[in-house]
Amino acid sequence: MNRDIKAKSAAILLFFVIASGIYQTTFRIKEPQAPSGASTWSIVAIDPATGDVGAAGASCVPVNAAVLAALVPGKGAAATQAEFVIENRDKVFELLQAGLTSGEILDQMTGSSVDSNLALRQYGIVTLSDGLVETAGFTGEGNFDWAGDRQVPPSSVSAQGNTLESEEVVTHALAAFQAEDIGPIPMAERLMRALEAGSAAGGDKRCNRDDLQQTALSAFVIVLQADQEPFAAPFSASTSLDGPVVPWLYTSVIEEAGGPNPVIELRRQYNGWRETHLPPCPLCEQFPIEVPAGGLGLEEATRQSDSQQPQTVEPAATQADPAPSATPRPMSTSTPGDSGESTGAGTDPIIFLVSIVLVVVAAVVVIFRLRRSRLDE
Repeated sequence: MNRDIKAKSAAILLFFVIASGIYQTTFRIKEPQAPSGASTWSIVAIDPATGDVGAAGASCVPVNAAVLAALVPGKGAAATQAEFVIENRDKVFELLQAGLTSGEILDQMTGSSVDSNLALRQYGIVTLSDGLVETAGFTGEGNFDWAGDRQVPPSSVSAQGNTLESEEVVTHALAAFQAEDIGPIPMAERLMRALEAGSAAGGDKRCNRDDLQQTALSAFVIVLQADQEPFAAPFSASTSLDGPVVPWLYTSVIEEAGGPNPVIELRRQYNGWRETHLPPCPLCEQFPIEVPAGGLGLEEATRQSDSQQPQTVEPAATQADPAPSATPRPMSTSTPGDSGESTGAGTDPIIFLVSIVLVVVAAVVVIFRLRRSRLDE
């Protein structure tokens, strides 16, 4: 009798273990995963005359790309990217505040005994010490092509990137920042134009395909004035800030995969900021550099689809033209790791067939066990 109970219990337990495993691997809802890297292009700069610091960047990872920047007014700015680790960014931030030069910071960050994944890191740093500007960059040999960093001493800017369409993303961004034929435009405008130049050159190649050039999913521009506190953004899927330090200029955009180029919305937000924070400059060339438009995105595609549906027209007496909306298009708040794929339940056809076979096998085992126990009776 005890043997019969044990056989039945074992068979039932086996069935539920297999069924539970199949459910977990095949039918469960997929959880979003944090990205393992932050492939990107960026520009960091300091104004030797004022001590203002700034950074701009973009990435095909749907998180707040501003997290890569560390800014210390009067001392320097840095970008920590590629296989991104927040602890590395924070360490660079500490070293900038301590007053180390860019070369000294790199020495501490790129020792083989310090970082076992050094080949996957990338840094761009510019510092100001005793009135002298120093720039430095590092690109690990394990970064995906195209990858590299560029500095042109004694200029106070560094441009760097990885997983890019070509070297031109970095070189064009650097050239746009250093342009001398656009008038006395401020650092903020130069950073914005540098980011646009990199996008126009193709940006992050993972965000592009034959029928779409989005160039990035996230983009940002930050400037701190010399009298402001140091700033480093938290790692987040949100572009909002809730910390004690609010930069003089801070704007960050995240778009969904297949949607508009985030650099376009970034320019719109920047232009709005410029109108209230910078004086008119008749001699400045402040027209945006044209960038790829990207795609419609799910929200816009749905809107256009709905607009094509037959609509009931109200009588003229009750119909009125709506006033244009003054509300800007809301920024996407994509979850880290979301690349535009559905995070709902999904089943691969092959996995589904294998799962059915396993369920059948489990059922046969249970039936066989039960019949055998009855014969033993």
